Amino acid sequence: MSFVILQDANTLYIALYGAGLSTITLIVLIITRYIDRRIRIRVTVGNALTTPDLTKAISIQASNLGTRRTSLGTPYLALPKPGTSLAFMTPYSRNASNPYEISPGKPDLSVLENIAVVADNLKKEGYSGLMPFRAVVPGVGGKEYKSKKMWFNIESAFVLDASLRARLKRNLRKIYQ
Repeated sequence: MSFVILQDANTLYIALYGAGLSTITLIVLIITRYIDRRIRIRVTVGNALTTPDLTKAISIQASNLGTRRTSLGTPYLALPKPGTSLAFMTPYSRNASNPYEISPGKPDLSVLENIAVVADNLKKEGYSGLMPFRAVVPGVGGKEYKSKKMWFNIESAFVLDASLRARLKRNLRKIYQ
């Protein structure tokens, strides 16, 4: 008789384990479906060359990592002084009109701007040396998608990320010690 009671207890434990496991699986499935429905835009900045005349340019790209489509506006650089920015008014090439509809599977938004013109505009604003900035791409409903913090060397007209800036600083320290 004790064998039958033990067998029923094991069946109950297995049933409770299965019910708990399926509930957790269902919750995870619902959460991942909800998270995948949001808009996720990644903005990157880098140095580039224009194809016809090999002019140095700054490149801003926006990629849609989510599953929903959205509209993006004209990218700009957010400068260190509060409330100041530098808009890209006459880019070398832009693969779409403004506003740009970006959805998964479509090409990314890509804008190239002459880096010497950007450096000259920053000098007119009173900036010099290494200047921190972020590229910002405005989206629907006032949402702004930002790149990671980058550094712009105004004298050499070159964009540096944080790791490249740190290596450059370390090497200059070694040279001038």
